[in-house]
Amino acid sequence: MRRIKMASAALLAAALLFFAGGRPAGQRAAAAAIVDSGSCGEDLTWTLDSDGLVTVSGTGPMDDYAKEESFMGYVDDDGVVVTRTDSPFYEHADAIKALVVEPGVTSIGDYAFLDCPLTSITLADSVVRIGASGFDDTPWYYARPDGVIYCGKIVYGCKGVMKQGTEIVLNDDTVSIRANAFAGRSGLSAVTIPPSVTHIESFAFRYCTGLKAVHIRDLEAWRDIAFGDDPFHGGFDLYLNGEPFTELEIPEGETDVGYAFRSCTSLASVTIPESAAEIGDHAFEGCTGLVSVEIREGATAVGERAFYGCAALKTVSIPDTVTKIGRYAFHGCASLEAVTIPKSVSEIGEYAFAFCGGLASVTIRKGLKEIPEGLFYRCAGLTSVRLPESVTEIGGSAFQDCESLSSAIFPARMKSIGFMAFAGCPALTDVYYTGSATQWAKVRILDFNDAVKKAQKHFDYVIAHDHTWDGGEVKKPATAAEEGIMVYTCLICDETKEAPIPKLNVKPGDVDGDGAITSGDARLALRRSVSLESYPEGSPAFIACDVDGSGTVTPQDARSILRGSVGLEDPGSWPTT
Repeated sequence: MRRIKMASAALLAAALLFFAGGRPAGQRAAAAAIVDSGSCGEDLTWTLDSDGLVTVSGTGPMDDYAKEESFMGYVDDDGVVVTRTDSPFYEHADAIKALVVEPGVTSIGDYAFLDCPLTSITLADSVVRIGASGFDDTPWYYARPDGVIYCGKIVYGCKGVMKQGTEIVLNDDTVSIRANAFAGRSGLSAVTIPPSVTHIESFAFRYCTGLKAVHIRDLEAWRDIAFGDDPFHGGFDLYLNGEPFTELEIPEGETDVGYAFRSCTSLASVTIPESAAEIGDHAFEGCTGLVSVEIREGATAVGERAFYGCAALKTVSIPDTVTKIGRYAFHGCASLEAVTIPKSVSEIGEYAFAFCGGLASVTIRKGLKEIPEGLFYRCAGLTSVRLPESVTEIGGSAFQDCESLSSAIFPARMKSIGFMAFAGCPALTDVYYTGSATQWAKVRILDFNDAVKKAQKHFDYVIAHDHTWDGGEVKKPATAAEEGIMVYTCLICDETKEAPIPKLNVKPGDVDGDGAITSGDARLALRRSVSLESYPEGSPAFIACDVDGSGTVTPQDARSILRGSVGLEDPGSWPTT
């Protein structure tokens, strides 16, 4: 019996040596030779060994590669049409069997491993993106079971038939959802996305026509996700800890509105803080349940398609800090009833308010010089329009198909009316022009503006109006001793008026404004003297600090306030400025 056991052991050892290429199994990996190497990113390198193992190391993203295609395709030695790529791995495609991506690498490039018959893939947690083609058509992919497929901590895709009403809960350590991962899965009705997710790539849930609910647990984590292009094309209701998410008030101090709520159909109201300078492109596109938007003073730009297709939107306030409104910004906001474009706006993109069928009132303040192409295209509810004196040009199709438009007021400075600007405006019967008939004759009117040409003209028109005053500008700031002067300008006729600014109610030395002069006030003045406090010049706190009236805050002011707080100096002797 002992001989049999020894013989079996010898046979087993021989077999192991045979399959290990004549070397002890433990030495196999160490003996694999490097057959090629190179770079695959700015700070990435790769090696290929004789066992077919590719190892990628370094930091940052891998380069993206392109497919090389021609009309006839590329034909290999067997007459099979294939697609080539400029990836450095392509020439070794048949030899590559395994991939190890080390920590520090953040992505797998487009078409990097096209046609590589990978059977084993190991990705570091630092990888958050797998590019186009990825690992499709590999033995690794075909070996995955039906359901959600993970590659490392990335949702790679989904295999098999998905029944209607399927709800998916992603793993708690998921970091990324790959582009098109669930595209076309019409049976998907709900998905739970954990706070660990940092990336959702383009079109991840495209054409998921049955997707009704996206569940999250952490709103801030959701807002911090890096979203690709239109990942939830078609819309979704967002649920925060099981409750429908309907009201978004971005906290003051936040500067980035972000892209997290595009196509969120449950959202009903949005408040943008003063700190957010720009509402980004596509920020709320497709939020079909959105009814009201408040943009607080501070915002300077509304991005392209920011509110595109928000069909339920009725009210939006655009503050007079906004200077730019992007292309298609409010396109398709069919329920929008009125809009005021403030004088601060100097640039509006094409078709910004097109297809706003419910728009009945438009107020354009003086400042805008050009009405861009298609600005109010197909605003069927618009009955009249008055353009400010600053406008010199009306772009093509600007008011095309505004079928209820019956009157228009044009400024004397206007030089041209673009192609089809008022085409399809059968109700337009009266044109009021603030210039003379001679000036009107010089206005260049391009083709398909018959409605303007045929309308009754009213020259030298004087706009009867109640003054609409702007927010005013300070002509002379108020001090504790004197009133200031504020100048207001009418947004319609440019008439100005002046109004007093009350004296500042400042008690010298009372920096914190609590009515008493204390050592705490002295401390604040001392901090201001060395720029540790940021009271602006002319502010009440600054004036209270400047007890000697020199126009600057110095340590001597702080010393005087301290002495005054303990009765060693008379605050009544300090000048009031």
